[in-house]
Amino acid sequence: MGLYTDTVKGLHRAPYRDQVLVHLIRCGEDNRLSADEEQKITRVARFLPAHQCAQEISATRASRGKPNDLRQEN
Repeated sequence: MGLYTDTVKGLHRAPYRDQVLVHLIRCGEDNRLSADEEQKITRVARFLPAHQCAQEISATRASRGKPNDLRQEN
C-alpha cells in the first residue's frame, strides 16, 4: 500500500478475492472470511465490482453485530 495515497499498485490485475480483501481492509474490516463470505465472493465475481462486494460483506457483518476489526478483539 502506498504510504501517502493509500493505494495498491496493480490492484486491478490482482485476483478478485484479493481485491475484495484489500477493499475490506480499507473499510476497517477484518480480512478473515467466513465460509458464507467465501461463497459470495466466488458467486458474484463475474458481475459485481470488488469494492461493492466488500461493502456488502461489511454491511452484512454490521447487521449481525460482528466486530469489524482486530482492534476491538484485543
